[in-house]
Amino acid sequence: MDYKIIKKYILLLSIFFIFCNQKTFADDTKDKHYIKSLIEKAYQGDAKSQNILALSYQYGGSVPKDYKKAAYWFTKAANQGDADSQNNLAFLYLDGEGVSKDYVKAAEWFTKAANQGDPNGQNDLAFAYLDGEGVPKDYMKAAEWFTKAAEQGVDTSQYQLGEMYYNGQGVPKDYKKAAEWYNKAADQRNVDAQFQLGEMYFKGQGVPQNYDIAGD
Repeated sequence: MDYKIIKKYILLLSIFFIFCNQKTFADDTKDKHYIKSLIEKAYQGDAKSQNILALSYQYGGSVPKDYKKAAYWFTKAANQGDADSQNNLAFLYLDGEGVSKDYVKAAEWFTKAANQGDPNGQNDLAFAYLDGEGVPKDYMKAAEWFTKAAEQGVDTSQYQLGEMYYNGQGVPKDYKKAAEWYNKAADQRNVDAQFQLGEMYFKGQGVPQNYDIAGD
């Protein structure tokens, strides 16, 4: 190969690597400015910034992963009534990340979020009642909270509500209602709901028996 071509090739590679390094440096600088601004807003008491900063510490990336700092900032925002932070903090207590594992406190924070109409909080509180984690097991309350979240479009709640109507847990057994909720979740590509709805069409439970639809 001609020496001039090799030299040109090396020069192009050098320019490429310099460009990549400059881009990385620019991205790092941008991230640092963003985090600095986020921290300033968090210390000023902005709940949304506190929640985002907590998420940054929870998952790492722009800042080193630090569950204790995540818990600290989620708590700050949660105490200001931020529903997302209340729900996020509940999961830290549920998993024992950055705080001591405490199902009761997890349920308390899920409740605060749920009472604000937060669909994720409602869904998570429903699971707490369904499984008896942090609260006494109560299928009626589980169904109540699954219903609230399902009506707001949470596919997991729609599926679970279908399960409760199918099995008669916390609500009267009702195959028709079970099929209706399975169908809503299935429309959102919930795989479990799609399978259960197919089974109901196969057996003719709550819907007319239809092997073609069941096979789909």
